[in-house]
Amino acid sequence: MDAVPDATLVAWCERDPVARYRFAAAIATLYNQKNDENPDGWRDTARTLLSKAPDQEAVFEEIASRLFPTGGVGSLSSQYEARLKLLGQLDLSDMPALAAPLAKAKDALRKEVDAWRSRETEQDRARSGRFE
Repeated sequence: MDAVPDATLVAWCERDPVARYRFAAAIATLYNQKNDENPDGWRDTARTLLSKAPDQEAVFEEIASRLFPTGGVGSLSSQYEARLKLLGQLDLSDMPALAAPLAKAKDALRKEVDAWRSRETEQDRARSGRFE
């Protein structure tokens, strides 16, 4: 999908906007990420899809669902934290209908950060306790 220009993607979406914008949000490269590193910024594609979609909330929900890590290298709490930070960088101030879904997505990521941090702390305690 990296090779497809945003204009081409939008033109394709416009043929069946209700179905295709959400689908495009599910498959397009929305943020910059190298290998297993944490994401470091949004691509223009994310805002383009959101701003042009007839159902912005459905497209946002698709984008937000992709922020939940599926594994990788390192601490999951750190990965969730990086995704929460990334979500905070997505400027949706011109899309007031997305304020509540944005807050909900941030809250869900915050809860995951806390849950994984707690699990990792317990695992660290269990491991370090074995050597005492």
